[in-house]
Amino acid sequence: MTEQDIKASFDNGELKVTFPKEVKKIPEKKQIMID
Repeated sequence: MTEQDIKASFDNGELKVTFPKEVKKIPEKKQIMID
């Protein structure tokens, strides 16, 4: 992530900072239903 990826805006007295979320692969959880 670099400074160019981060964006900030000031709107109606509210500061909003946005930056790309790191994509991490989460292992899929599997569930087995037991009756």
